[in-house]
Amino acid sequence: MNPSVSHLLRHLGEDAGGTLQSIYHQSDAPADFLFLPVNNGTATRAGTHWSLLFVDGRNPQSRVAYHYDSLQQAGYNDAPARQLAEGLTATLAPARMPR
Repeated sequence: MNPSVSHLLRHLGEDAGGTLQSIYHQSDAPADFLFLPVNNGTATRAGTHWSLLFVDGRNPQSRVAYHYDSLQQAGYNDAPARQLAEGLTATLAPARMPR
């Protein structure tokens, strides 16, 4: 997904689900998986760090989101990733990253 769309979805809050549905219906079939760039920027301040939110939507009633961040221990994008997952009605689950 385009980073600007992902950023917009994060700031829409509860309205993100409806917006996402309209994006789904623009194509022939909804995607089972979404790759969403996550930035720690706000509506008024540019961000400094990017990470990835992977959403498994194979079961629309029980979407699961996994947050992948190279600086996971620092927690830079934990809150933005949680906001985006909640807006998409996805449960945020721990992402396992081998080192």
